[in-house]
Amino acid sequence: MQCLEAKLTDHKRTSIKALMKYNQVALNSMPTSQFDQPVHAGDTLSVNFTRPFVVFSHPRIKLVYEDNDIIVINKGSGIQAICTHLGCSLADTIGFGDSDNDLQMTDVVGISVCMANGSDNLKKRCDRICPAVTDDGIAREFAALGLI
Repeated sequence: MQCLEAKLTDHKRTSIKALMKYNQVALNSMPTSQFDQPVHAGDTLSVNFTRPFVVFSHPRIKLVYEDNDIIVINKGSGIQAICTHLGCSLADTIGFGDSDNDLQMTDVVGISVCMANGSDNLKKRCDRICPAVTDDGIAREFAALGLI
């Protein structure tokens, strides 16, 4: 929000983003983390430098990863964002999972692996099934793939 940069001249863009990230900026009494949120005449913009504003939360949405540039709400988009950031190919990735919260990941990784104790839904979607974590499944799968 350019208006924040104009008003908070003693703050760098990264510190303004941090304020937004931690819900310390509100537009019309609603916390906002959207940097390009339009501000119109008559809108009220508030900044709380000491603590965050109260944020809406939803029990079915789990934040997986957040930094100054991205917010990830599922593992598949998280892996895509990390690969884009690192400049590596999705074909070179391996995803290990054991439950339905890993389903989106199987769509993007080069090789998807379900743990033996994983959900039936995930087993159907994965390329491979390896022993359970308690049976050194990840290490054994790395060995089977020739990586160690």
